Amino acid sequence: MKTQHAILAMCQLLKVSPSGFYDWQQRRDCPSPRAMADQKLTGQITTVFAGSRQTYGSPRVQQELDQQGCSHGRNRIARLMKAAGLCGRQKRRYRVQTTNSKHDQPIAPNRLAEAPKATAPNQIWVADITYIETQEGWLYLAGRINESVTQISGGNDNCPLSPRERVRGNSARN
Repeated sequence: MKTQHAILAMCQLLKVSPSGFYDWQQRRDCPSPRAMADQKLTGQITTVFAGSRQTYGSPRVQQELDQQGCSHGRNRIARLMKAAGLCGRQKRRYRVQTTNSKHDQPIAPNRLAEAPKATAPNQIWVADITYIETQEGWLYLAGRINESVTQISGGNDNCPLSPRERVRGNSARN
């Protein structure tokens, strides 16, 4: 570039100072100790990130590096991760799948829709089960509803059985 165009003319054309150009040229040819340390740290961050199956963000990468004896600030690690294009993936929210519609079994007919409206209590009963996530694990809640009264008349939420056994257990007791 020097041989084809004068540095001062190029700096004026690009609207940069000559000292800024020479400073940039020196940084490119001989990086600073901080830039070299950042380069080394980026390699360590990439290794930890790959070891976590690309799930760790900067706080967990920092913890992992601390355990390896390499202590650095979270903001520095976050900056280097962003510059390297590393972004931790969040765990997907767990959704309970209560219905599996992908089967070739016949679907039971909706007999409740065909039945006449209840005229007195204890003619039509409806039952259901649901799953509720708590800090202690999953809570399985089963309930029975009298169609004519439209209020829950019974249920169970403290049985340590699996959902299928719990429904069988409720129907066996009543």
